[in-house]
Amino acid sequence: MIQKPNYTPETSLLSLAETAALLNVRPDTLRHWSYRNYFPCLKRVKIGGRIYYKTSSIDALLK
Repeated sequence: MIQKPNYTPETSLLSLAETAALLNVRPDTLRHWSYRNYFPCLKRVKIGGRIYYKTSSIDALLK
């Protein structure tokens, strides 16, 4: 089981698993949301084939 990450405003990117743990959803759910564009404010970045989410967009989603 993945533990919730140590989230600080200085962190600019979180992995798919870290973001899922922070939002208390499964990583597959985040993939689905991204594919369907359910939350346009949730911005993702692809680096080397891996998906990361911007912490600023996570903050926007949670507010």
